[in-house]
Amino acid sequence: SHILCNRIVNYQTRSRNEIQFRAQAGLHRIPQVVRIWSLQLVTRTVGLGGKIDVKTQWHALIPAAFFLAAVACGQGPKVPAASVGIGGKLPAIQLTTVAGASDDLAHYAGKNGLVIIFVSTRCPYSNDYEMRMEELSHAAAQRGLGFVGVNANRTEPAEEVVEHSKTDHLTFTILKDANNRLADILGASFTPESYVFDQAGVLRYHGRIDDSRNAGNVGSHDLQGALDAVAAGKSVAPSETKAFGCTIKRVPSASSSGN
Repeated sequence: SHILCNRIVNYQTRSRNEIQFRAQAGLHRIPQVVRIWSLQLVTRTVGLGGKIDVKTQWHALIPAAFFLAAVACGQGPKVPAASVGIGGKLPAIQLTTVAGASDDLAHYAGKNGLVIIFVSTRCPYSNDYEMRMEELSHAAAQRGLGFVGVNANRTEPAEEVVEHSKTDHLTFTILKDANNRLADILGASFTPESYVFDQAGVLRYHGRIDDSRNAGNVGSHDLQGALDAVAAGKSVAPSETKAFGCTIKRVPSASSSGN
């Protein structure tokens, strides 16, 4: 299920030490079927005849669980290579408002550009960034940039997006990306994942919001720096960083669904 896949993705994005600590502190949190399959896989792989000491279990269980989850879940449809990269133009595309109307993405650009962040209602990473996204939306407006969230998850309907925004007091616009068209064009993989286009509609930044899910540990405010630079007409450095979070739940293609 998408819940299990999200759980595995969340484990994958943590450090190795934290993964081992969490495994030792709470093995019961890993679904039983994954524990059984993982240990069977490890047993057959290392050839211990069914006997695995506790230390070996901790070191081998999580990687094996990742492998099994990848097989069982297929990691979702493959992310297409981006057709718009740094230096590329803002796609001429229509997205869907939460009210069900179609609207041009360019309509949301400000005089100095547009900030796009792929978001989710259920992803714990996206949810942990909501306060920062809300603050960034105000910072963007002050600098003449538009700001939109884009929900491309097939598992999260518009009604859920509306309710989530109300509950979490999000004031910036969130659009639905039906069939992942924008996500595919930009090669977006995660929630959250951000993009900054300048006043000419040229992509100047792509990547993470900052370098830590924990707001208290942030050392590099990457998106803030990017929108500051774009608003001032300066170059953005670095122009790309590695995004992290939950995978976007794409609509299965004919090839990925076996049709």
